Amino acid sequence: MIRFLVTCILSFTLLLHTVGIMAEDEGSPTATLTELRAEFDALVDIPVQMDFANFWQDLSREHAGDKIALTQLRQKLDDTEETGNTCHDTALREMKVLSQIASERFELLQTLQKGKSPYKGTFTQLPNGTAWYKHWLKSWLTSDVSPETLKAIALNDIAQARAKRKILDASSLPENSRTFAASDHAGIVAAFRTRERTVLKHLPNVIASEFQAPPVKIVPSTFPKSFPAPGVYNMMTNEFIYHLAGDTLPDRYMDWLFLHEAIPGHHYQFHFRTSNRACDLPPASQSTVLGEGWGAYTETLGSTLGLYTDKSSAAYALDWQEMRAVRVLIDIGIHYEGWSDDQARDVWMTYIPNQTDIMEREINRIHNWPVQVITYVFGKAVVQTFTEKKLSLNPDRPLAEIHAEFLAHPSAALFY
Repeated sequence: MIRFLVTCILSFTLLLHTVGIMAEDEGSPTATLTELRAEFDALVDIPVQMDFANFWQDLSREHAGDKIALTQLRQKLDDTEETGNTCHDTALREMKVLSQIASERFELLQTLQKGKSPYKGTFTQLPNGTAWYKHWLKSWLTSDVSPETLKAIALNDIAQARAKRKILDASSLPENSRTFAASDHAGIVAAFRTRERTVLKHLPNVIASEFQAPPVKIVPSTFPKSFPAPGVYNMMTNEFIYHLAGDTLPDRYMDWLFLHEAIPGHHYQFHFRTSNRACDLPPASQSTVLGEGWGAYTETLGSTLGLYTDKSSAAYALDWQEMRAVRVLIDIGIHYEGWSDDQARDVWMTYIPNQTDIMEREINRIHNWPVQVITYVFGKAVVQTFTEKKLSLNPDRPLAEIHAEFLAHPSAALFY
């Protein structure tokens, strides 16, 4: 889901990562790393915005910064050794990666011309557009993952969803056609609360922790009906906001939506990290990958958490898995491979012809907010890679323990 209003994206993503980076004993490398972090904060500024047109319009060579100072910082970081302390080493890796991205942005900014052409919805129309798109990928994902790898991840997600759908179609689960009127807020909240009780009952099977998140507030959206998401979580107000694009809320949407936005998704993750802070300094990255990735990953845990007890709810979750994957293909196609909108529509219809009602909305979103849609699919792959790696080291380790370790990890640097 989109974390908050577009105009609040930077401050909002900072709140997502309130857990810190570093805590070490006196006499350890803390002082040196603290000094490096202060130097890093003064030199490295690589913001991202969802609305790329505004970002591009405001961008100028004056934003490039001090190349000599940045080069010196990167050398100092390269000369600093890892210690085996998770907080220290994570902070060091994070600063190295972000400094590299900052250096790359410096070089790209040198190519900007005064009176540059406005952004018209695709990177392929920009001067040096391919390089800018690959840089924008790194800036959002804080990882040097290639477009080709991202496409492979997306295609694998589509294949997995289709395999699960065949099994689901052959099952004896009932259908679910129940709907709630938009005006029935009390009924909607009661239905979400029922899911909350079910999930909390089964949560120890998914996350090995005694931690209990505070009750989530459930409120209706005041966004325009065109808002491109069925819900958001506002960490500043502790609110799960459900959004109706029409006059009703189908019951089959609710399992998936509660898992992603509330428990064990964004609401639980935010409070877990706040309460299990292991390090002192906040992370340097503003990446939303771990937040969106965890939210998307929790959608796959519905059956274990007592939800997806009807075909309609389980199928809706698979609809979103496929749609998110197709958005990755279209984002890369439009911005990196030069697709027209008709080519994007053809790909959409090839994979998800049953979701034509939102096709134009999502293509426009990709034009306006390049790369943002990729965070869900790539982030979920990060969580899956993390769990698989831990299981390969100890096949007998409970998955619930691995999930708790992931949630407590200090920053997005875990996948550098």
